[in-house]
Amino acid sequence: MLLCSLVFSTFIIEKQPPQVLKTQTKFAATVRLLVGGKLNVHMNPPQVKAVIVGEQQAKALLKNESTHNESSGEILNNNCVMEYHQATCTLSAHFRNMSLKRIKRSDRRGAESVTEEKFTILFESQFSIGGNELVFHVKTLSLPVVVIVHGSQDNNATATVLWDNAFAEPVR
Repeated sequence: MLLCSLVFSTFIIEKQPPQVLKTQTKFAATVRLLVGGKLNVHMNPPQVKAVIVGEQQAKALLKNESTHNESSGEILNNNCVMEYHQATCTLSAHFRNMSLKRIKRSDRRGAESVTEEKFTILFESQFSIGGNELVFHVKTLSLPVVVIVHGSQDNNATATVLWDNAFAEPVR
């Protein structure tokens, strides 16, 4: 259990994606597995996949209530193989040219604007150690992102992000 906890907590986002994402615009992110070199994961480098999910699904993922990952949109160039860095004994995946092709919004029957709806980028990977004795399915969530389709929505989206960063629950 301690090994599992250690491995899960060392799969981190080194470079966060922008918190205001415009569709059809390139963005970058980097994830790192801090214990990858020590566990010899680099002998068979795992692939990392990025998926955008809604706020409710992200909450369920954090509570381990959801194992089904239903995407809230389509990200282009969302797969990357981890590279080994000998100097730090870590593995990292650099997503350089991701682009949000389309977004599926939730049903908004109230006054909520599209710039108030929050999403997150879920990064997940699977690898084994000890000759497939232990298989780890690791995942981590980015900071909340707001998706816009036009530059006129940028100010409202930025306001949502600032408010969320300042007043979100600390254990979120």
